[in-house]
Amino acid sequence: MSDRRNRLMAIQKKISRENLRAKYLRVKARASKDRALTALVEGPSKDNPLVWEARLEGMAPEIDGKLYLTDIELRGGEVAEAGDIARVEITKTDAYDLVGRVVEILPRPAAGAAPMPPVPAAEKLHRIATGAPLRVLA
Repeated sequence: MSDRRNRLMAIQKKISRENLRAKYLRVKARASKDRALTALVEGPSKDNPLVWEARLEGMAPEIDGKLYLTDIELRGGEVAEAGDIARVEITKTDAYDLVGRVVEILPRPAAGAAPMPPVPAAEKLHRIATGAPLRVLA
């Protein structure tokens, strides 16, 4: 049973790697302006402090792989910080993770910008196994 599982996981790893390459590295073939994707810079990696972690739009933190940033400094000397929204270029894919570099740091919203709308008191928030709040719409 263990041998079958290992063979299936090897096949799945290959499929995942091919899918990531097709999805993110085909973007490189387009014009350089279109190659950048929007990501949230999370901070230094726990595994390697020389590499930073980020998340693309639509990447779930505990489900999807990670985006590792190998270069967070722009040519002008500006450096991305944790919490910044940046445009990143994907340079490499692994079986489940992506590797990229920051090409532009987007400006942060002004201090007086409209905050997120509050959750109406009538809606109940339920917790699921991850501990994250889940809004149940009736």
